This record gives sequence, C-alpha cells and structure tokens, in this order.
Amino acid sequence: MGIKLMITTVFLCITVISTSPVWNRSLEIRLQSVENHTDNIQSQMSYLKENDEDIWTRLVMNTNLINILSNALATNLKYYRETSNKSMKKLDSLTQKYDSLLEKYETLENKIRKLNQCPPGWFPYMKSCYILKKEAIDWFQAQKWCQKNEAKLVEYSDIDEVTFLLSKAKSYHYWGTSNWAGFWVGATDLQHEGVFKWSSSHNNLHFSNWLPGQPDKSGDEDCMMTLVNQQGKWNDDSCNRKLPFVCEKYM
Repeated sequence: MGIKLMITTVFLCITVISTSPVWNRSLEIRLQSVENHTDNIQSQMSYLKENDEDIWTRLVMNTNLINILSNALATNLKYYRETSNKSMKKLDSLTQKYDSLLEKYETLENKIRKLNQCPPGWFPYMKSCYILKKEAIDWFQAQKWCQKNEAKLVEYSDIDEVTFLLSKAKSYHYWGTSNWAGFWVGATDLQHEGVFKWSSSHNNLHFSNWLPGQPDKSGDEDCMMTLVNQQGKWNDDSCNRKLPFVCEKYM
C-alpha cells in the first residue's frame, strides 16, 4: 500500500513539473522531493525482495500475468481489425450483389407489368384480356377477327368467367328485351354433331351452362352463343346468324 501511495505521489509531482511554465525555488524543492521518493521506492522494493519473498513472487507473477493479458489483448485487437476489414469487404460485396439483383428484379417486374396490361379497348379478368365487339357478324367472321388480333372467341373456364363477361356485356351494350339476344363464344359442334368443343383449344366443355332444352341438335345450329337476357345461359344457333362477339387473349 505504501509503495502504491509513493508511486502516485511521484506521478503527481512529475505531472506538476511537466506542466508548470515557470522555473522557481518551489520547483527545485519539488524536484528534490521526487528524487527522494524515487530512492525510497527503490529501497523498499529491495527490502521487499529480501524480506518478503512470497509477496515479491506474487508481484512478479501478477506482472507476468498483466503482460500475458496485454499481449493477448493486442493479438485479439489485431485479429478483430483484420476480421472487421474482411467482414466489411464481404458486406460491400453482398451489398453490390443485392443492388444488382434488385435492379434486375425491378426491370423484370416492369416488363411483367407491361405484359399484364391489356391493349386499348380490352379489359382484364384473371390472366386474360377480353374485348366485346358490338358489330354484328356471323360466327366465322367473328373467329377470323379474333385470330387477326392474336386472340380467339372466348372459351369459358368456369361459371365465374361467364358471370363476369355477362356483367361487362350488359354495361357495354344495350341488348333490348329479347330472350335470344346475345353474343358469339368459341364452342361449336361442326366437327361432330351434338358434341360441342372449344374451337381454338379443341377441348371438351368441362362444365355446362346450357339453357334447358339446349343444345337441341338442330342440323344447322352448330355455334354457341351466350344469352344476355337469360342469365348468361348458352344456346346453339346458326353460325350464319349475325351477332356481337367476345374475343379473349392471354396476357
């Protein structure tokens, strides 16, 4: 405890000397005091070594331990700095990759968004675009018009699609009050009488929405129409009849 106190005293005295701007008698006295304290410390250290070997040994051991810890700290600090630099470089690399991927994603997203936009005059539903043409033409002309515009006469996937297009048709056009008013769609039995298939995909109808009593297998009624004033029910009619029609194309 005495040694610690004297070391502190010496340190304070040296601090005063190093910071004092003026050399005077008081400073000389303090300097002499520092020299005396230093001699006293060296004397007590020698005494401690000679008379209390156990404390001296502990002091040396603690000093060695402090040195070991100091070296370990320096090593860990160096490793941390090296690791930190590597981590920062890796983080920078990952950030650049992320930015690049984000840019590619946004570009692709914009392309998809453009692809998912229907052409002017067409309206979207699910993954398709539709157009209702009010001009009344026969089924064959309607089919050609759709094909010319990279589309097909609509082929229903389910009853929800029927309901959706019926609602659109009523909002786009006045159909009058006739129960037989409607528009052409893509099914026909031209290839096999009484067996209706979708003309573009050649698939069978996988659900039914026929008006009761239809199709009536009349010899010249080979094309399907949707009846607007009868809740979207289907009817077979002469392909030469002139009706509005609905085309469908995939986005």
